[in-house]
Amino acid sequence: MYAYSNNGHSFRAVDPSYKPEADEVLFADYATPTELAVAFPQYISLALFQAQSSAKAQVDTGAEAARLRFITAGAGQAMAYEAKLAEAQAYQAAAKPVATDYPHLQAEVGATAADIAGVAATIVVKSAAWKQVSAAIEGLRLKTKAAIAAATDQAGVDAALTGLVWPSPG
Repeated sequence: MYAYSNNGHSFRAVDPSYKPEADEVLFADYATPTELAVAFPQYISLALFQAQSSAKAQVDTGAEAARLRFITAGAGQAMAYEAKLAEAQAYQAAAKPVATDYPHLQAEVGATAADIAGVAATIVVKSAAWKQVSAAIEGLRLKTKAAIAAATDQAGVDAALTGLVWPSPG
């Protein structure tokens, strides 16, 4: 006899007098995928699990590639973006801003805008635009992964990926 648990993905041999735990189902022999699906409503086959995992990874990779069409890669760059936005917002909120309190903004004068006020305004506008794009990418990523997780076969996984188009600049 075999005691199956973990939604049908774990099993162990047991003797005929074994009393199953609450999350276990006993089978006289190795269970078929059909038997496991009946015994465990959450059961999915290994092939479907692998297809879903691969498709979800493909979605995550696509989302990151889409993000990188709009921003520069790197953890340090992300930190710089956050610091610049914080400085820009603080500059705009200050009654009498002192330029030396905003080193990131000062560093961009002449490259992004002619003065520090222009740099701050540009950063705030670009951040707001990025926020919309980022939200669109994240929504598409999560909805597609949910559709993949809900798929009951390879065709469902493929359908979840069909027509997936990430935002792009311009």
